[in-house]
Amino acid sequence: DFITTSFQSKGPHILGGAQSGANGAQTITSISVTPHVLDARRANLFIMNVSSGNVHGIVGNGTIGEVVTIMAEQTFNLHHTETGVHTSAQMRLFANRDFQVRTPQAIRLIYNGSYWIRLI
Repeated sequence: DFITTSFQSKGPHILGGAQSGANGAQTITSISVTPHVLDARRANLFIMNVSSGNVHGIVGNGTIGEVVTIMAEQTFNLHHTETGVHTSAQMRLFANRDFQVRTPQAIRLIYNGSYWIRLI
């Protein structure tokens, strides 16, 4: 028989538990590049504190079912299939439209093995 006695974290959990930052979150206060792609390989909880910020994609670990949570401290936009963003980092959003996330709100996206989709 196999008995589980403990669990160890070896990086970001598929549903959370990222290691970066004091509380496992990455706060974004400025965006200096376009397209802006979130790096979710070590953190999968992002706090957007950028006025009229834009997120054009997400680079994750390539795990089907991987979830990224983005909390809005200020209103920001998610961009649908942004030109210049690798297909595996693109977000496919409802009605093929960009999506504005207003505060106070949080949004989750899930990786389906090819691109990111909004989790409702």
